[in-house]
This record gives sequence, C-alpha cells and structure tokens, in this order.
Amino acid sequence: MLRLLLVEDHHLVRRGMCALLNEVGHYEIVGEVDNCAELIPLAQSHTPDVVLLDLSLPDGNTLDLIQPIRTTVSNPRVLVLSMQDDAYTVQSALQHGANGFLSKRSVQNELKQAIEMVWQKGSFLCHHAQSALSSVDDNPTFGDPITEREQEVLRCILDGMTTREIADQLEISMKTVEKHRAHLMRKLGVQNMVELITTAHQRQLVSQETEAAS
Repeated sequence: MLRLLLVEDHHLVRRGMCALLNEVGHYEIVGEVDNCAELIPLAQSHTPDVVLLDLSLPDGNTLDLIQPIRTTVSNPRVLVLSMQDDAYTVQSALQHGANGFLSKRSVQNELKQAIEMVWQKGSFLCHHAQSALSSVDDNPTFGDPITEREQEVLRCILDGMTTREIADQLEISMKTVEKHRAHLMRKLGVQNMVELITTAHQRQLVSQETEAAS
C-alpha cells in the first residue's frame, strides 16, 4: 500500500482527492498539509512514498522545497499538481527535481495513473504538460516570428499593464509572463522595455484593430 502525503491549501480540493484515492483502495494517506512551513517536518515524520505537491501555497515557493522533500528519510517521489500547466511552469518543476507533473485540468483517472507511474517508473507528464513542452521554443533568436501568446503579452505591455496584471489577464504565471517578455526582446533585438515598446509601435506589431479591441 503506497503511502501518500497531500500538500494542498484548498480544503475542498483535499477532501475531493482523499475521496477519490480512498475509492482505489491501495493508497494510505498518511498526512495532509496546507502550508510550506509544516511540509518538511511532516514529510520527515510520516515517511510517505509519494508526495502530491500543489505549487501554489500561500506562504512560500514550493519549487524550492522539492529537493528537500526528496532528501527526507523515505526519499519520496514528488508529483506536482498545478492549475498552471504552461511550458515554463512544467520545466521549472522538473528542473527543481519533481518526478512528475499533473495538471489540475486532468481527468480523475489520470491521478491514479500519475501516482503509479511516478512510483514505478520515476516519472510522469500529463498530456497537458507534454503538449506545452512540445510547442515551446526555448532559444528564440533575432528575427524569429512572434507567437500568438507573445502577441497577447505585447499588447498588454503596450496597454501599460504590470507583470501581475498581465498574468491575471492571460491566466498564466508571472514567471511565464517574464519569459514571454524575454523572448520578445530577443526576437526584436532590443535591450530594455523602452526599446521594446518603441520598436513595437514603430513596426506596428499590434494591429490597430487589436489595440482597439483591448
């Protein structure tokens, strides 16, 4: 019976996950935690086999806790769960040592599959994460075409929106906004935000119709 530790700050989500996992029958939920402060001590004392880790806890960056979790006494696997399943978020989780990534948009039976694959094979990526990674260009160069998402980010920048406002508007993470902005600057050959905005206006990279609609 696999021992699971649930890390999720939304009570109703935890209850739903517990109910779903209890239906399967061969999982033991050894602990639940809704904050970063208690996570490592709980992982040490409850010796889980797999930690189901929500990326969005209110009191800290859970990415920085992945390696400490994996070095606790039971050396658990870490399966990240997140509403944000863009390429940058997926890559960040994997680079920080996560064994798997499951989008919260996934269907219920994928949760069991993800846990089993992470435990048996040491890795798992849901189809949302795979799709995001397959479509990303990590090394854009000067003159590369601007993607539709980068166009949306650029439009928000020209509207004077902050990084947080853009993230909220487009329903992506702030880090993803920053990555799109960096890609735009690289593709346009500019060094700072003033140059980015000036070049965008000079080259009319956002159409008048699009600007008016925004």
